[in-house]
Amino acid sequence: MIKAILTILAVLHFLLINTFASAGTDTDFRIKWKTEVGNETYAKSNTQEHRTTYIQAYNGFLYALDLRGQKRWRIRTDLYDNAFTRFNSIIYTGTRDGYLLALREDDGKDIWQYKTNGSINSPPAISDGAVYFGSADGTVYALNIETGLKRWAFKTERGISSSPLISEEKILYFGSKDGYFYALNSEDGVLLWKFKTDGGIAAAPFINIDTVYFCSRDERMYALNRFTGELKWQFNISSNPASAPLIYKDSISMISEDGILYGIDKEAGKEKWRIKIEKGLNINLSSSDAVLYAGTDDLYAINIADGKSQWRFNEKAKELYQMELLRMKVEGEKRLTEDEKRLLRLRDYFSIDGKISSSPIIEGNDIIFATDKGYIYLVNRISGAIKWRFKTGVNSFLQPLAEKEAVYVAGDDNNIYAVNAVSGKTRWKQGLYSEIERLRIGRKALYALDNNKRLYSIKRDNGAINWSYRVEGNANDITVMQVFDREIILLIDNKRIQALLDNGTERLSDIRIPNPISSYIAVDNQMLFFGSEDGNLYAIELIANEKRFAVRWQAQLEKRLTGQPVIYNDSIFSASTDGEIIGIDKASGLLRWRHKLKGAARPHLAVSSGLVFAVLNEQSIYAIDISSNKIVWRFDAKGRITGSPVIYNDSVFASSDSGNIYDIDIKDGFVHRELKIEDGVASQISLEGNSLFCISREGNLYALSTR
Repeated sequence: MIKAILTILAVLHFLLINTFASAGTDTDFRIKWKTEVGNETYAKSNTQEHRTTYIQAYNGFLYALDLRGQKRWRIRTDLYDNAFTRFNSIIYTGTRDGYLLALREDDGKDIWQYKTNGSINSPPAISDGAVYFGSADGTVYALNIETGLKRWAFKTERGISSSPLISEEKILYFGSKDGYFYALNSEDGVLLWKFKTDGGIAAAPFINIDTVYFCSRDERMYALNRFTGELKWQFNISSNPASAPLIYKDSISMISEDGILYGIDKEAGKEKWRIKIEKGLNINLSSSDAVLYAGTDDLYAINIADGKSQWRFNEKAKELYQMELLRMKVEGEKRLTEDEKRLLRLRDYFSIDGKISSSPIIEGNDIIFATDKGYIYLVNRISGAIKWRFKTGVNSFLQPLAEKEAVYVAGDDNNIYAVNAVSGKTRWKQGLYSEIERLRIGRKALYALDNNKRLYSIKRDNGAINWSYRVEGNANDITVMQVFDREIILLIDNKRIQALLDNGTERLSDIRIPNPISSYIAVDNQMLFFGSEDGNLYAIELIANEKRFAVRWQAQLEKRLTGQPVIYNDSIFSASTDGEIIGIDKASGLLRWRHKLKGAARPHLAVSSGLVFAVLNEQSIYAIDISSNKIVWRFDAKGRITGSPVIYNDSVFASSDSGNIYDIDIKDGFVHRELKIEDGVASQISLEGNSLFCISREGNLYALSTR
């Protein structure tokens, strides 16, 4: 009896110790901080029939998003407002440095460009084989739409940011900041008439039958005879206009900067109604089926006839949210899938990320708008349901780089951010001219490669640029090699590797191979290892005293290797495209080990404690014993695994796109702890000390404690 009691007490003691130890450990597996990096605020958008949405962002880029809200391409325009027009599969857009560009809509590449002496801040007009636009140099230009050659130019006294409008009679209408409204012959640029106001004219005009309407910064709306320029009526508003006027049947609508939305009789110029909404400096309107949409602090749907609000987005979202909660109660929570539970979150139903900063764009039963926190939404305008939302910010395809003091990330706004690893506060940011394609960290500096193929060396303590280097030819990746007290930056091309010393001027001899490089490059002391398209694994050695590279060995594996080779003890491990894991002797290049997985293996591996960890079919992690060549355990994640497993002490850490972070026992595959990031994980996780760093799908940088 006593023995039984002692046994029970011992078991209870064991359980209590392990329970409290487990509880303490679980508590320490937590989110330390999160920070938003590289937010972009969107202006206006234009959607074509194949559901590619073109968006001009306040970070100075024109984006093309597909029907799922994924980025197809982007090009820099340096403009903060809508300055593009799509015509016959070509996009015509202005830039802040004075160029008008003709771009292919499928990839954003230049067809031609024309230089002016001022920024081009409004969308051009197109008619009869010509493109018409105004510049801040005070000139309206007419260019040949095919060649970009100038047909004519008309000079005013001040800059032009009003978009021109062309009538069927080939009359070009526009306003200037000199206070005049102009009518020109669109064929030769000859002045027909002009009308003087008491303020600059920036908003686009519109015409209806024989009348042209426009707003001036003198707090008035004007209606003129569009053939003679004679005043028909003027309407006084309470402050300067915040939107271009919009016409629907017999009503004109516009918003003033103090937040008054007006309904005006288009014939008499008399007020029909007015309502107060949120004030703003750049509010634009859209209409469909007698409903007016205005985006300010919320998205408003307003009946044009009487000015009464039909719905507001947040109110509609609350209604949908309550309906979903009711459905959960009726159907039972267990009947919902994990994805449904994940999607049923408050943030998917409430616009809590700032004010709406864009024109609402109507596309069938959908409406597109954006907020000043960098989100763009596609919403069903009948039900208010969100179909997708897109946020730029951190480039989630690039892994965050961590060291003891800071975490470095590449922003989708072309900035590199250094974030304090302890507090999550931004230490510095450094802007580059073009999109950042690669970011690597060295002992002396941070190295960045942009899509203009310029390499930058950046100080890690303050973000100052040490030097930049124009890459000869092409470069798809960079890596850093440490040689004594120097760093060598390797620029990887198709069949060539350029080697640049850390002063940005000296170069070593290039490495050339007969077939394209298929993998990333692994660096071990003065050795480089990488695979090629023809199934070879190369070992390249640096001959330091001769400042050149030489092939030490070349292994013909008849397997195309991808990802990055992993060096472990005296072997190199890599994954092939057909799911085979291969181990090569580092000194000789001889095949020492191989294991075939039944499926597609992720090319990024991890190796530790005599085990190879490989991701299969983007959802399962296999632990394979190197000595016995047998699978020790398998782990299945919830969702698609992002990147490679990360090893820390006796744990394997892995993340999935659904936002789950797993702490897996390295020996038996048992999940000790699990953490959830609500907005999902998009990047490879990085480890520094006892902290993990990752980037979420919505551009947040997270720091997680692993203790």
